[in-house]
Amino acid sequence: MKRLLPVLLLSLVAACVSGTRVEGEMKETREGVMALRWGPAGSGLVHGEGLATEQRFWIDVDGAPPAAAFHQGVAVGEMVLLGTGSSVRLGMPLDDVHGVADGVAVVFRQKALGVDTEWAAVFPEGISCATQGAETWEPADCQSLDPLVFQ
Repeated sequence: MKRLLPVLLLSLVAACVSGTRVEGEMKETREGVMALRWGPAGSGLVHGEGLATEQRFWIDVDGAPPAAAFHQGVAVGEMVLLGTGSSVRLGMPLDDVHGVADGVAVVFRQKALGVDTEWAAVFPEGISCATQGAETWEPADCQSLDPLVFQ
C-alpha cells in the first residue's frame, strides 16, 4: 500500500493539470455562461465551458474537441456568450446564444495537416489562442488577448 499511494497521488495531480484554461477581459460588463463552439462557424459542437462575470471571462477545455470539429487536422473554436443559467451539453449545438467574440478564436492543431490547412503550421500542436489576420487565423498569447467584444 505504501508504494501504491505515491502512484495514486501522482495520477491525481496529472488529472488536475490535463486541461487548459482560456481567460481574459471583456470590453463591456457581461454576465453569463461561456462556451467554445467548434467547427464551421455557427454550426459547430461544444467542447469547453466557463463563465463571464463583470468584465472577466474564463473557459476550461479538457482535451481535444469532438472529432467532427476537425478539418484536415485543425479545429477552430468560437468563444460564445450564453445567457446566465444556460446549460452546456458537450458535443451538442448551443441554445440561448447572446454573442460570439469578434476576431478571436481557439485553435486545436493535430500533428498531421492537410493541404487546405497549411495556414495552421504556425500553431503548435494542441490548443492555442488565435486572432483574425488579413486572410486567416494567427497565433496569439491566450494571456494577453485584447478585451473581448461580442457580436
